[in-house]
Amino acid sequence: MRFLYLILFLELFSCAQQTSLTGGDKDTLAPILMVDSTMSLVNMKQTSINLEFNENIQFLKGKRALITNPSISGVEVTEGKNKIEINWEDTLNPNTTYSFLFINSIADITEKNKINEFNYVVSTGPKIDSGSLKGTIIKYPEKKVFENAS
Repeated sequence: MRFLYLILFLELFSCAQQTSLTGGDKDTLAPILMVDSTMSLVNMKQTSINLEFNENIQFLKGKRALITNPSISGVEVTEGKNKIEINWEDTLNPNTTYSFLFINSIADITEKNKINEFNYVVSTGPKIDSGSLKGTIIKYPEKKVFENAS
């Protein structure tokens, strides 16, 4: 009889219910760059950039995985757990804004959610150039202003 009481006691006060793990909701968001407040985007003198993301990432290497504008020779990209490091040997031009464009080449590890276009911009001068142009387009041979042209 004591044995029956012992089994009944253990059943009433046993641990949590055993079920299979669900893992939570599916990850549908691309990685997000964590801003490094120690990195100066202007008056840059370094020969490398470290980009840290909010989750583990992978760099999807390809022919046009990273585009630099203006062009920088000797660019090498290495990936870490949640970091990408960009190194180069070339000396950057003074007072120039450089753009590092990643097109579908940064993704998280688990679901491969890609950042479509990730553009990181730095300047070797005191300000980042806007990259905008203003002007008027003249339509020839009429020599009239061409409205809504792009």
